[in-house]
Amino acid sequence: MTTRYTAKEKPKPKPKAKGKKRKATKKVEVPKTSPPLCDFAEWIDMEIDPRNAEMLGRQHKWEEERMNRRLRLVTIEIEERKRKEERELREMEKEIAEKEEHAKERARKVAREKRAKEAGPEAASKGKYPRCTQ
Repeated sequence: MTTRYTAKEKPKPKPKAKGKKRKATKKVEVPKTSPPLCDFAEWIDMEIDPRNAEMLGRQHKWEEERMNRRLRLVTIEIEERKRKEERELREMEKEIAEKEEHAKERARKVAREKRAKEAGPEAASKGKYPRCTQ
């Protein structure tokens, strides 16, 4: 009689639950001091090469010129805006004066017409200058 060997079946792994996240169990150690700014402090030069110093000087000069130019442009813009506002104000005042003058002239003409109507038709023949001279 022969014996049969049967392999033991491994248990199937349990499926992990989807959507559930576990919290971290390992604690992070917080350093008591801040990290150094630079590990290679001995490599940093304190001297500036003359060529680099000249270049830095030119950059500062250009930046200053650029700022001066911008400041001049802003002041010019402000002055132009003021002149434009003053010109518009003068034009508005001129228009108002013209309208008032026109209204006065119109009122004068209306009053003259009214006086002429009140005087009647015989007043037309009594003009200062005769219409027909012979």
